[in-house]
Amino acid sequence: MYHKSVSDKNFVTPEEKQFSSVVHVEIGESNAFQRLDNFLLSRARKTPRSLIHKIIRKGSVRVNKKRAKSSLKLNVGDQVRIPPLSFDVKKNININDQYPELKQKITDSILFEDEQLLVLNKPAGLSVHAGSGISVGLIECLRQMRPDSACIELAHRLDKETSGCLIVAKNRTVLRVLHEQFRLGHIKKTYQLWVKGRWPKRKVKVDLPLQRIGHKSSNRLVQVMYDGKPSCTHFEVLHAISDQLTCLEARPKTGRTHQIRVHAQMSGFPILGDDKYGDFLLNRQLKQQGISRLMLHAWKLDVPGPNGTVQSFEAPIPKIFEPATWTDQGRIIQDACVETVKHPE
Repeated sequence: MYHKSVSDKNFVTPEEKQFSSVVHVEIGESNAFQRLDNFLLSRARKTPRSLIHKIIRKGSVRVNKKRAKSSLKLNVGDQVRIPPLSFDVKKNININDQYPELKQKITDSILFEDEQLLVLNKPAGLSVHAGSGISVGLIECLRQMRPDSACIELAHRLDKETSGCLIVAKNRTVLRVLHEQFRLGHIKKTYQLWVKGRWPKRKVKVDLPLQRIGHKSSNRLVQVMYDGKPSCTHFEVLHAISDQLTCLEARPKTGRTHQIRVHAQMSGFPILGDDKYGDFLLNRQLKQQGISRLMLHAWKLDVPGPNGTVQSFEAPIPKIFEPATWTDQGRIIQDACVETVKHPE
């Protein structure tokens, strides 16, 4: 595999040459059932995701001579027209030179790896991929860290602010299997979270349809809407501190964007540190106490294996999630909770 030297700014790599003019590609078995945007990103990894989405929206990318959406699943034999793609060599990211600490953080976060997949304990605050205002994400780093892998693709996603278990596929076959398992709900996901207020033990299920609104990822929100997508989350109380704070276990049965966050908010118990759906007064109080992260952690994934086996992956619970951390925070947090805490039936 050719690696361009950082100082060799005028040399055109094979990838850049390939996409300097219109290209027509026929989809083979290795790319079947892949999303259109992910297919383009895998073909031109140096092209920003925002540009990929832009050319798809404009209709410059055609599938079987027709416009297509980013989410379109490709089939064997599909003909994809790819327009010229621009490369800004000055903006190419080299994590070895520019982000050595990030590379080390990702290396330290690997929980499991074999020839088929990677499982990581994603740090809170790290985006899974580059996008609006984000120059480098987890997946871009992993592709540079594993340059000999033909496929490094996310099997699912976690919000930037959420920490915990994340699976990355290392070949197309495994990626398709994992996508299908997530779609069918065969992979069991378990989270831990801290919310404001005392969550009633009898409230073990939230079943509210959700719908995304807004187009830009940075401004995208999710709302409960009667005609939204069915969304169900099971909750269990783990710890409670007086009537102010509750630590919960959440097991989402569906995988909607921001599902746990919105289900907690609409139940009257916003997640601590949630800058989109949380209690903003309380969040300010938490930051004064040195707590600025979303208190949501993807703790465990149970993945079906062959012959009825199940492979479990666990991301260690962050120390900040321990009950002692919150009982020691003092009256500032408790007073902020008391001001607006509600106890919905």
